[in-house]
Amino acid sequence: MQGRKIRVVIAEDSIFTQKLLVNILESDPDIEVVGIARNGAEAVDLVRKVRPDIVTMDIRMPVMNGFQATERIMSETPTPILVISSSVSGDDLEISFNAIQAGALEIMEKPQGSLQSDYREIGSEIVRRVKMISEIKVFRHLSQKLRSEVRMPRTEGGGAGEGWVVALGASTGGPSALHQLLRAAKKDFPATVFVTQHISEGFGEGCVDWLNRSSPLQVKVAEDQEVVQKGVVYFAPDRGVMEAMGKRRVVLRAAKSSEERLNIDCMMKSVAAAHGDKVVGVLLTGMGDDGVEGLRRIKEMGGRTIVQDEDTSVIFGMPRAAIEAGVADEVLPLDEILPALTRLLMAVP
Repeated sequence: MQGRKIRVVIAEDSIFTQKLLVNILESDPDIEVVGIARNGAEAVDLVRKVRPDIVTMDIRMPVMNGFQATERIMSETPTPILVISSSVSGDDLEISFNAIQAGALEIMEKPQGSLQSDYREIGSEIVRRVKMISEIKVFRHLSQKLRSEVRMPRTEGGGAGEGWVVALGASTGGPSALHQLLRAAKKDFPATVFVTQHISEGFGEGCVDWLNRSSPLQVKVAEDQEVVQKGVVYFAPDRGVMEAMGKRRVVLRAAKSSEERLNIDCMMKSVAAAHGDKVVGVLLTGMGDDGVEGLRRIKEMGGRTIVQDEDTSVIFGMPRAAIEAGVADEVLPLDEILPALTRLLMAVP
């Protein structure tokens, strides 16, 4: 974005929150608020007129809510969208994740302006996310692309080996990608699944509940010392790190540093150590290189690795890093990952 400011449209019906967001965003010299919409319909019109670099999208608005506005914007004038929600539970959260499925890129908490320290922390995170998301190239009908049907391979019964584990990591764009994968999975999926999804603190449990409602598999937040089961999807909690302990249990521990929060590498390395060559590591869309060392360890132990391709990734950072490091056995479009997993897991060991 060199040479000009990042142009932002704020979609928010609360005058108080509008002012908060303007103050937060324009405190950074690289950001300019170019319009404020009081409802979803105004947001759609304003985006069409001023063509901003990014939209901050409230969820609960009159006339047209944030999900409906996101669908319209992504189909008519594709623009990066950051959902800013006042609630981490209930109907607002459901609408927020539906907006993510419709093409919004990230979700985070709305600033409340109460404790000054909390306000500053959330404000700096909003600025960081706006700068990051504004540079992501988005496409028309993104939600339709992510909702495409997954064609599952035909498999012969009785071929699945015991003890297989899938270790899956994702970041920006991950909730939508996971929605597609888990929705298409069969009830008799022959492996335990561990997932580390980078997400704003407070929204992890809501994301898991949203995914659980759409998947034939049980999707849950892992509990410390829990005995794991085949066909269940275990998510790392908002705080701390999830690791496999032997072949049967999962443990949760505090992160040793801020960089280790929801660390994909830690999870994948522990799964590789516990399950050896019966692991398939999967790295989906996201920024950075978290997961690369985890995939490397899986390969060293004799497991297989799959990464999402560039065309279907919202951000190709993590998959690209894995490919460049030589730790990706297969690079696949999103809709081919679950069939590839099924073929691997159903093969006679």
